[in-house]
Parts: sequence; C-alpha cells; structure tokens
Amino acid sequence: MSQPWPDGTEPGNPGGLETGTVKADGLECAREWPAGAPGHGYYDPPAAVPPGQYPLEVTGVTPDHGSTAGGEQASVYGASFDSAIIVTFGGVQAGGVALVTPEELACTVPPGALGPADVTVQTAAGSATLTAGWTYETPAAPVTIAASFTYTPAAPTTQDNVTFDGSASTPGAGQTITGYAWLFNNQTTRSGQVVTWRLPSGHGEYDATLTVTDSGGGSDSLTQVLVI
Repeated sequence: MSQPWPDGTEPGNPGGLETGTVKADGLECAREWPAGAPGHGYYDPPAAVPPGQYPLEVTGVTPDHGSTAGGEQASVYGASFDSAIIVTFGGVQAGGVALVTPEELACTVPPGALGPADVTVQTAAGSATLTAGWTYETPAAPVTIAASFTYTPAAPTTQDNVTFDGSASTPGAGQTITGYAWLFNNQTTRSGQVVTWRLPSGHGEYDATLTVTDSGGGSDSLTQVLVI
C-alpha cells in the first residue's frame, strides 16, 4: 500500500524524474517517479524482513591476519549465523567454532599457506564467502634466551683485574633473566650481572664462561677465551 513521502514533501525536479530514498520499518528503498504521474509523491514501503531471515553473509574477520602455523583466536562477522555451522580458512576447517550471536562467530584459525585465504561460513541454508578475508604470514622467529658478555680492558695482561659485564644477555620471549653464573679458568666462580676476576700471573689462555637463566626456566652459556 502506497504511503505519502514521510515528511509531507517529495524531491523536486520539475518536468523530469524525481528520485528519493525513504525509510520504512528500518529499511531503505529508492524510487523514481515521473513528474505529475499518478502516485507522484508517494512510495511503496519495502516489506519488512523477519529477524533471522537475512541472507547468509560474511562481512569481516578480526584480526584479519596471522601465522601460517595457525592457532589465532578470531571473530568472524556477518549475518544469519546459527549453531550448526562450519568455518573454513582457505578450505581448511577452523577449530573451536562457537556461535556468539547470529552476527558473530568465534573460532581458532587453522594452519594455512602463505598469502590471502578465503573465509567461508557454511550452514544448513547454504554458504557465504569473504574473498581474501584472512592473510597468512610468515611466523616470527621465536625469541630464545641468549648469553652475551663483554670485558674490560679489551687486551688484559697478567694479574689485571678484568671486569665482565653480562648485561647484553637476553631472556626468552616474555621472560626476565634471573641468574648470571660465571666460571673462570674452570675453577673460579662468580655471580651477578657485572663481576670482576683477577687474571693469573702466567701467560696462556684462560676461559671465561657465563651461564644465564630466565624466569621461564631457559638457560644459555657463552665462553670466551682471554689470551694473555
């Protein structure tokens, strides 16, 4: 049933087609009328779409990228999702799919090949795909604990007091270094980030070893040889 233009007026374009966008029942439609034609200034409101009857679609993924190894937790957005649903990334089925709302799904991204991948949602009513909705990236190199130290003077001689500094050592990802253990000439020990050791009186080669540990239980050792 036709209804008057909502505000009592219609778009003006004397002598030609008149175009306007109107809202009805929360939806929008656009229509043109020849000026002076029957029904001029009226429109037919669109039929209301019952909740849950919108077409199945996929509109976005958050985040939209991750490692080729998979494992990221992602949210898939769209319309008309239900509990009987399958989600795939590049044709590989995602894990842990859960219906949050009819417009949002939660899932665990599966492993995939480097580059863009289509994200597809399948229900009993059909399927919908977001082309290149996800991008697989090269995984970052893991950060592991590494011992490192310097000493001064750089060219020590016999019986010099040499200062060793382990502050350049790095912990594993998300950890902190909790211990610095030193071993000199396979017999003298020290602990701490910065320590001092007096060289023996004889000429020769003397080992200095630093072992670091971090809060995650990781450890690493480095040995340098001082030639006197």
